Amino acid sequence: MPEWWQATHKQRVPAEILHAALAAARMVQSATPPPAPAESSAAIESPSPPRRDEGYNLPAQVDRLRDEQQRIQRQLDQARAGVLVGEVTVTNQSDCESLLRQSLAITPELRKSEAALLEWQTAREELVPAIAVRSENVRVCGSIYAAMLRLLSVVRPLLHQKTDAEQDAIWRERVRACFESIKDAKFTDYAAALGEP
Repeated sequence: MPEWWQATHKQRVPAEILHAALAAARMVQSATPPPAPAESSAAIESPSPPRRDEGYNLPAQVDRLRDEQQRIQRQLDQARAGVLVGEVTVTNQSDCESLLRQSLAITPELRKSEAALLEWQTAREELVPAIAVRSENVRVCGSIYAAMLRLLSVVRPLLHQKTDAEQDAIWRERVRACFESIKDAKFTDYAAALGEP
C-alpha cells in the first residue's frame, strides 16, 4: 500500500496507511512462533542457582538454558531481518529490544549454571584439570622410559650368540612381560614393579 500510494498520488504516505502497513507487517511476523515473554520472564526473573545436592539436575538445567538462549537468538535474528512490505523492510524495534533484553537476562544464569556444572563434574572426576592430565602423562612417559632402559640392560646379555629368530622371540616375550608389569603396577618404576633391585 505505501508503495502504491507513492506511485499514484506522488505525495507523502498518510500516517493511517503507514500505520496499517506496520500492523500488517506485525501480523506477518506473528506467523512465526512468538517470543513468549511471560514464560521467559518467569524463568529469568526467579533464577534459582542449584544447591550442591541437586547436582544431578545440572546437565539438564544447562541444556535447557542453552536451548532457551538459542531460541531467543533465532527470534531476535528474524526480528532484526524485518518483513518486506512492498519495497520497504519493516523492523519491529520493540520486539527486537524485548528479545535482546531476554537474551541479556538469561546469560548470567547460564554462565552460573555452566560454572556449577563444571565444578560438579570435576568433583565427580568426570572432568580432570588439564594440569593434572599433563602431570600424569609425564609420570607415565617417565615410567615407560625407565622400563625400556631397564629392559635393554636385562635383555642384551641374553641375546649373545642367538639366531635372529631366537633374539626376536626373546625380545617379544620380554617386551610383553615388561608392559604387563608396568601396567599392573600402574606405571610405577619398572624395576620396582618386578621387585628387582
